[in-house]
Amino acid sequence: MSLDVPKNDQFEKFVRFAQVQLKAKNRTAIARAGGEDPQKGGLAAASISAAKGDTVAPFWWRSQHNKDENNSTRKLFRAAVVSMFGGSMNNVPENVKTAMKLNDYKGDKGKPLTARRILMVQKAIAAATAPTPQEFVRKVVGGDGEAAQMARGLLERKLEGETKDPREVIFGEAARNTKVLLLRSVLQDLKDIAKGKDGMFASVDYNRCTVELKGIGPVSKFDSTVACDQFARFVTGRADAKYRKLCASEKKKADLVMAMAAQSSQNALVNGISSMMHRKGTGIGFFPVAQGGGDQQVWKVNIEFADNGDLMVSLGADFKVKTVIHDDNCATMCNPGSKVKYSAEYTVTAKELERISQTDFKNFSSIDLDKRIMLEKPDNMYEGAINLIAKPYRLDVDLKIDMVSEFY
Repeated sequence: MSLDVPKNDQFEKFVRFAQVQLKAKNRTAIARAGGEDPQKGGLAAASISAAKGDTVAPFWWRSQHNKDENNSTRKLFRAAVVSMFGGSMNNVPENVKTAMKLNDYKGDKGKPLTARRILMVQKAIAAATAPTPQEFVRKVVGGDGEAAQMARGLLERKLEGETKDPREVIFGEAARNTKVLLLRSVLQDLKDIAKGKDGMFASVDYNRCTVELKGIGPVSKFDSTVACDQFARFVTGRADAKYRKLCASEKKKADLVMAMAAQSSQNALVNGISSMMHRKGTGIGFFPVAQGGGDQQVWKVNIEFADNGDLMVSLGADFKVKTVIHDDNCATMCNPGSKVKYSAEYTVTAKELERISQTDFKNFSSIDLDKRIMLEKPDNMYEGAINLIAKPYRLDVDLKIDMVSEFY
């Protein structure tokens, strides 16, 4: 039986740190907790960055300062893990305890917590909490209506014969699909802007959903000029920033954030999941039609910068459903109370954001990608399709997506 473990923001900060270090091929980077005092601000208060002046195996001895910092960071990491299992180490699965190496926490040894160790603990938690295929399908699709039976059948077909964690099989593929679609729209937007056109958010999409910028507030839905200036203040941190007066690199950052807030990001998520549930991965496998014609106001987008400068975009929608289109053009009606909830998190590292701000998108081309997904349409057409985007333009973005539904 799997364990239903709640998300912990502080643990996620540790994991994001470790993943960034992994990409930089620095698995032995030592985690350091900083920012607010975790005793005052709670488990989500501390930022995590790489230690300076400390190594896994110092040539001489580790200073008392570094020992104290390591002990403090380990204490926070342990608390984050334990909080996910009801607040008691007795509830933590044995494989997770083994991955943590609990002996390193005893006696204030000052042992460093590395990116490698954090990822091992994350992997152990994933293994300990993996649901069975039946549990997973029931969690994703609830209810007893005809649409519920249909949707569960699509997922069961996808999981048939699989031995991997069903979360990775289903949402892993959906995330890869979504990434291709997201990059296709965002990069095309940046190309249009580079050629003097308005971006999608500034021209038509600024009133299609509720967008919240941390430190700025809700983005204007009625004045695109005001909205653009809000994005300018967000990316620069300057209270008097104006979009039209931004330097080239700042403007490109603002354009990227606006592109990720536009309706095309929502479409990428919905269509990424839909194509994953298609029998061949080439068409509409699962597309819920909202009551009232699919009002885009149900979508909410929250955008913020992490303590380390990473850009984090979260978006989601929770809406009532009247019909589900599936298997290309089949439609199943839903009874009142039926609903679907989508959610996604996109993360762009500070380093990648800086790289993109220095990239010229005038020569970006999606011809090869469009040919594959619009003309050739091979089975699972999005799988590997990201390689058809030239590397200089291939935005490195981490995606986590989810969907839950109920049909009556």
